[in-house]
Amino acid sequence: MSSPLVSIIIPCYNAEQYVAEAIQSALDQTYPNCEIIVIDDGSTDGSLDVIKTFSDRVRWETGPNRGGCVARNRGLELARGEWIQFLDADDRITPEKIESQIQIVRKASHPNSMVGCQWRHFEGDFLGPVQDFEPCNRQISGVDLLLQMWMRGVMFPPHCWLTLRALIDAQGGWNTALSLDQDGEFFGRMHIATDVVYFAEGAMAHYRKPGPLNVSSGMNERAARSCLVAWDSVQRLLLEKKNDTESQRAVLRRLRAVSYRARKYPEVVQQAHLAERRIGLRDFRLEAPVAFHLLCALVGLQSALKIRSLFRG
Repeated sequence: MSSPLVSIIIPCYNAEQYVAEAIQSALDQTYPNCEIIVIDDGSTDGSLDVIKTFSDRVRWETGPNRGGCVARNRGLELARGEWIQFLDADDRITPEKIESQIQIVRKASHPNSMVGCQWRHFEGDFLGPVQDFEPCNRQISGVDLLLQMWMRGVMFPPHCWLTLRALIDAQGGWNTALSLDQDGEFFGRMHIATDVVYFAEGAMAHYRKPGPLNVSSGMNERAARSCLVAWDSVQRLLLEKKNDTESQRAVLRRLRAVSYRARKYPEVVQQAHLAERRIGLRDFRLEAPVAFHLLCALVGLQSALKIRSLFRG
């Protein structure tokens, strides 16, 4: 346990202008016992040529385009590390990130754990403010962390986390059926299964501001359905672990966030509405702007305006 091997897995698809920066941030880690695995997911630009310039400093593989989740799972198949660090090809981690987290691992009293860190947006030389979240200053159970994240609308990019390989093996890899919110579903399962989540001071993940490579910035009907399926997968596990009013409120809050994102697709919103009725909690009110957008998705803008005028009249 003094210096466990860490596998850094980088999936890449058409990230020619970014992937070198991601790989270099992995190579620059002050923690010496890392292996870097880059899975090129059938890129049609010059990504593979860029990856090859790193020679034997990284292990790489290429194949047909099958999606980021397949690429991450393939990286897991190749990984030999006791701990896993996922890093998207357009993001980066600071040099001390993994070393700071391994120092937490060495002192951890709970072997079934994860280690996170704070993060900030970046674009070129621009660095956004640190995303501050109170649990970052202490240890917390995985379930309680997820509840707080869902209630407050907080997120952590995938590369914030250093995850125990045994935990991933026990819970299963990435869900290849999902096209959006794959990371929310994957790390939601990991949080629920872990005893304690620690946060490392001095560690930082840089998350590129949403752009053309950012999967979460796109929304179509398939993606909207994927968000609903991802929510359902995690909420079932969550309520099996802890089913009280607080948990139900968090589940409902997250469902309403999914409904808002899917507001252009009435059938998806209707499915979410039916799921909400099953949860209950009639006293948990929806914020007015969100409620209006959901109403628009269900009945159309003109009808929603008429209904709102009746309530205001």
